[in-house]
Amino acid sequence: MQELAKASGREVPEDHFGALINYAVAESRDGAFAIAAPYLQRGRVDEATLRESTAFGPPEVLIAKIEEYVKGGGSKFILRPLCPSDRMLEQLAIVADRVVPEYHAR
Repeated sequence: MQELAKASGREVPEDHFGALINYAVAESRDGAFAIAAPYLQRGRVDEATLRESTAFGPPEVLIAKIEEYVKGGGSKFILRPLCPSDRMLEQLAIVADRVVPEYHAR
């Protein structure tokens, strides 16, 4: 990334890189996938890759996905709920209550 930026005459601060994680929280993976399905861009990746690169299910699924990146050295995350607009605040509140506290103690 830095080489591409430099070749374009640009500079990107080292701490500017992060991981975007699309998620939907529900009691089951299938339930969460059903919530997110209308908001997924189809045709970009196969179904297996889609499920591997997103976090659909209970909050523990999102925590596990974040941990994969943390173990790889990641420290900056953008968590994007894939859900109808009338469920957005609910999804964000679940993350605030059940996911974020896992990382405040570190």
